[in-house]
Amino acid sequence: DIFQENKLDFDDFLLTKVIQLKEILNERIGCIISGPSCSGKSVIWAMLRASTMKAGTTVKIEVLSPKAMAKEDLLGGLDRDTREWKDGVLISAARNAATSDSKYWIVCDGDIDPEWVEGLNSVLDDNKILTLPNGERITLGDNVNFIFETHDLSYVSPATISRVGMLHINEEMDAKPILSTWIKKRSDESREIIVVWIKKYFDKALSLRNEISQLVSTSQASLIQSALSYTENALDSENSFLLRLAKGFGSNMNVLERR
Repeated sequence: DIFQENKLDFDDFLLTKVIQLKEILNERIGCIISGPSCSGKSVIWAMLRASTMKAGTTVKIEVLSPKAMAKEDLLGGLDRDTREWKDGVLISAARNAATSDSKYWIVCDGDIDPEWVEGLNSVLDDNKILTLPNGERITLGDNVNFIFETHDLSYVSPATISRVGMLHINEEMDAKPILSTWIKKRSDESREIIVVWIKKYFDKALSLRNEISQLVSTSQASLIQSALSYTENALDSENSFLLRLAKGFGSNMNVLERR
């Protein structure tokens, strides 16, 4: 039901991962979800949250992109003039979680860099105490979890790995569920003709695209999502749809191959 409500195709693999994530979060305060782009990492925790809330338990959530900001903006630091401590975005989220009676998830989306994640090692221990550089200690309850969503574990230290649960997504999503979900989100008026165009052109275009090298390495699912995004506003005619689809698949080719 949760998948249908969110206009997603039911998938046994994703359901298994949702169950695994629930088990990990029950045992550990932190979990790393690793997998290629567009493999369903965000869908997994979003579906778990939706099912938990449908069962009557509120789950508050804060989604952060740690690599999009400076370390001081993320973790906080001392003001150079007043010497007063100023919380960063992540520390502020932890304070909110510490005073919440509801389940509280802090999701860090992006590369895991030792420069900032090492600052969380104290809270990822069993005692769940976040120690700040100014000596302050924030105690988090069993209702709080950290979810790290990343595609690469190359720079994660053993100290962090040993403190969290791991959820690997080795399989890439194939074209069928991605296409089905995308079609469901189209308007009722355009859905019927879109199905015809997809069946007529998409598999052939994807097969041809896979024969050509990528300018920037990316996953198959990400390539499909990119191509479909180009066609969002080109559903008025078949020629327009085909042209945008070609542009979408050709966006990751060099100039000569596009021709």
